[in-house]
Amino acid sequence: MIPPGGLNILVNSAILAVILILSAGVALYLIRQIHLPRKLVFQDIDEAELSDSARDRLARVDEDVRDIGFEPVASFTVPGLAAVNENRLYWSQKHKTRLVASFTTFRGRPSLFLEFVSAFENHDQLNTTNIQRVSYLAIPSWSEIDRHPDTDNAGEIFRIHLENLDRQLKNGKALKDISRSRLKEEIIAEQVRLMDFQVEKRRFRLDEKKDRYEGTWRIAPASVAFYLDPRAGGIPGRKAGAMILLACVICSIFVLLVRCLELDSMLGEIFPAIIPPKLGFLAYCPAFIISGLIVGWLIPKRGFVFGLVTSLAGLIFLPATVSSKLFLPLISGQSGLLLNRIKESFSNTRPRIAGAIIVLAGLVLLGYYLAS
Repeated sequence: MIPPGGLNILVNSAILAVILILSAGVALYLIRQIHLPRKLVFQDIDEAELSDSARDRLARVDEDVRDIGFEPVASFTVPGLAAVNENRLYWSQKHKTRLVASFTTFRGRPSLFLEFVSAFENHDQLNTTNIQRVSYLAIPSWSEIDRHPDTDNAGEIFRIHLENLDRQLKNGKALKDISRSRLKEEIIAEQVRLMDFQVEKRRFRLDEKKDRYEGTWRIAPASVAFYLDPRAGGIPGRKAGAMILLACVICSIFVLLVRCLELDSMLGEIFPAIIPPKLGFLAYCPAFIISGLIVGWLIPKRGFVFGLVTSLAGLIFLPATVSSKLFLPLISGQSGLLLNRIKESFSNTRPRIAGAIIVLAGLVLLGYYLAS
C-alpha cells in the first residue's frame, strides 16, 4: 500500500519522466520526419483545377495587388511538400518585386501565405511575408526577412515591404532586373542556395538515393530554442521581455493575494470535510489559471510554454503546506494554450478549444485528487 505522500511523489516523478520522453520523441520526430525536396518542381495548374477555396482567396489577392502594380504570371502547385498547396506567382516590373500567394491546407486547416521578394545585384534578398519562421531552418546573412504573421492583407504587407525596400535602396543597393519569364527559375535557384546553406550549417544533409534533403540532429535543439523564443511568434524583443516580466509579476501578485486573504482558510470554513492540502490546492489553482490565461492573451502561439515558465515565479511564494505543486505550472501553461486556441478560433474555421478545456479540467482534477 503506497501512502498518499508517496503516491504524490510517484506521480510527480512520472510527469517529469513523461515530459523528458516526449521531448526526446519530438527530437527524434524532427530528425527523422523533416525532409525537403532536392529541387522544387512547379506544376502549372489552370484556374479550373484550383479548389473552390483557393480560387476564391486567390481572386481576392488578384484584386488587392492589381492596384499596386502586380500582375499574375502563373498558377502552380509544388509536389513533395507537407501541405497541399495551390500558388499564384505575381510580378511588378515597376518595383522589380515578385509575390507568391500560397493557399495551403495542412491537417485540414487552410491558410493563405503571402511573400514579397526583391532581389539585389549583390545577391542579397529582401522578403516581407506573413509566413511564420520555420524553426529548423537557419537564416543566412544575405536574406532579410520581415515577418507579419497576424495579417493576410497583401496591401498592408506590401506597404511594409516598400518601406524596407526604400531603406535598402538608400543604403546603396541596386535592384536586380529579372525577366518575367525567368521568375520560376529564379525561385528554384534561391531554394538551391538556401539548402546549400542549411547543409553548410549541418542542419540538413543531402540524401542522394532519395533525392532529398533530410534533417540532422542539429535541428532538434534549434527548434527547441525557436519555440522558447517569443520573438518567433512575431513579438519584438523588448516587447517580449516586457511581456514575460509582466506575466511573472501578475502570477506572483495573484499568489500573494490569495495568501494574504487566507483563501484556503476561508474555503476550510465553507467545506470543513475537505482536508487542508486539497483546500490549499483549490485556493491557489485559480491564481495560476488566471495568470496563464493572461499569458495566452499576451503571447500568441507560445501560451503553454510561457504560461508554464512564468508561473514558476508564483511557486516561490506558495506556502509549504500546498500540495501537488508540480500541477500548478502545468495548469498555468494549459490555460495559456487554451487562450491561444480561443484567439485562434476567431480566424480559424476549425477551432481546437474543446480538447484544451478537457486537458485543463483533467489537470485540475488530478492535482486535487493527489493533493495530500
